[in-house]
Amino acid sequence: MPSRSTRVLVLACFLLSACGLRVDDDTRQALLEQSVRGAGGPVAAPEQPGPDRGEVAGPEAATPTGGPGAGPAAPVGQGPSGPRAGGPSTAPSLPPGGNGGATDVGVTATSLTVGTIADQSGPQPGLFDGAIAGVRAYFAYVNSTGGVHGRTLKTKVVDSQLQCNATTNAYESLVDETFASVGGIQLYDNCGAAVLREHPEWPDVSFALNPEHSAAPSTFQVQPSVPGGRPGPALAFAKAFPEVKKAVGAMYPDVAGARAQWDQYRQTIEANGFEVVYEAVVSPTQVDYTQYVIAMRQAGVQMVVMLNSAINNAKFVNAAIQQRWSPKVIQAQGTIYEKAFSDALDAVPGYLYTELGFAMYRNPEERRIPGVALFQDWMARTAPDQALDQFAVYGWSLAGLFVKALRDAGPRAERATLISALKGIHSFDAEGLVISGDPGRRKPFACYVLAHLESNGTWKRWNSPATGARCDAPYYYVKG
Repeated sequence: MPSRSTRVLVLACFLLSACGLRVDDDTRQALLEQSVRGAGGPVAAPEQPGPDRGEVAGPEAATPTGGPGAGPAAPVGQGPSGPRAGGPSTAPSLPPGGNGGATDVGVTATSLTVGTIADQSGPQPGLFDGAIAGVRAYFAYVNSTGGVHGRTLKTKVVDSQLQCNATTNAYESLVDETFASVGGIQLYDNCGAAVLREHPEWPDVSFALNPEHSAAPSTFQVQPSVPGGRPGPALAFAKAFPEVKKAVGAMYPDVAGARAQWDQYRQTIEANGFEVVYEAVVSPTQVDYTQYVIAMRQAGVQMVVMLNSAINNAKFVNAAIQQRWSPKVIQAQGTIYEKAFSDALDAVPGYLYTELGFAMYRNPEERRIPGVALFQDWMARTAPDQALDQFAVYGWSLAGLFVKALRDAGPRAERATLISALKGIHSFDAEGLVISGDPGRRKPFACYVLAHLESNGTWKRWNSPATGARCDAPYYYVKG
């Protein structure tokens, strides 16, 4: 039976496998309680050390190559270059006329402190350490160039412990101590949403998993999520492999959030002429997927949409390999780009594809994109033991959105002017690292990157621009 940490990670992985996935309270609590009951021993410590707790200023001085990612965004990979850090750390210098000194909560004449709330302990230790590392890495980069308007950026980290009460307490502890909330991710972020509604003056630039959090008046995201989906990837597969359009199969875990995600995606592709001929609803702790592979083959499935965790997706693919079944396409969103997926495969078949909402941030050749090079370099410098995962990308890009708004708002750091500046930002791609939605208007993104898993086990762009994204189909909004 999978360990407690494995089961919680499964939940987190399919919960985050695509922007827009939501997990209701009953389902989330049941799975977490099942995880706790099912474990016979103590929670294992993370294999790699994660970020420590508390307040960190990110003062790294040496400067890798790359660009700032804080300028106005354009299509992915097309962001304008900004100031490069070409030498030792630059001491903060006041702008002409000064910066007003201690202008708001968490602000002094020389520093500005935000809060970052993330699940670090609990059933899955280190679950969102990547997000914390991403925020710290970006702040370290910014501080190396002199900070913002004469102020060094700091973050105070609070552990939400993968618990509802702890998440609420974390928000309450920071709202009166920090200037804003930046870059956090919590499985129970709905439990912090009430605090945000009570304090609409507190800017929140973080990753919202639940609709209650997304709807908070002061919450802004690089990639806002709304009910619906991107039809472009499915249409691209159908163009390359016409037989898939009338023979789609799905495999997703028996969890309310995953059901909702599949329902939205199914409506999206059916509205574009696809036919779903088989659905496999599996246990989150399913071990053997052979029966589902056989059923899909009998149903004539030619394209499989997987909405599970990286490891469980690999188990399904391994079952397909063992049964010598070769559909035209087996695809999933970002989870299978993680190293854990390819490491778990018995072999590398030629039909594996993924759709991404960001550049291929782990690939060395993607360093031609300024934002990828900057992200890779500063993560290596500030968090060498932290895996380059999607949570680190989210933390980094959200910190970048915050910094852009802080610069746009002017020398006097005030919460109200920061919120106004955020409302005025309608595109931000961290200089090509992520695909931008419309943060200010809370609109989702429709562009995407497709990748194929090559026989040597490396992911390569497939039918996608070398440094940009495909933008060939509008976002499909699901009603109700």
